[in-house]
Amino acid sequence: SAIGDRLKVHMDRGEMMELDPRIAAIYFISPILMSFLHQCGLNGKNTYPTDLKALARGHAEAFIRAYGITKA
Repeated sequence: SAIGDRLKVHMDRGEMMELDPRIAAIYFISPILMSFLHQCGLNGKNTYPTDLKALARGHAEAFIRAYGITKA
């Protein structure tokens, strides 16, 4: 997958912990995809609106904190 390939680049650079890139891609995209489906496919935008841009930004930041490697 394109996301898995991109995450593998970060792993190879030592910027991200090593794990199966396919699984890392699933970890990354699943919350964003589920939120999009809830908002757009299940009428969530009318009953429980969520700012999808803010959610994606916050999730990306959390993903980097969880799997990123800080260089001293």
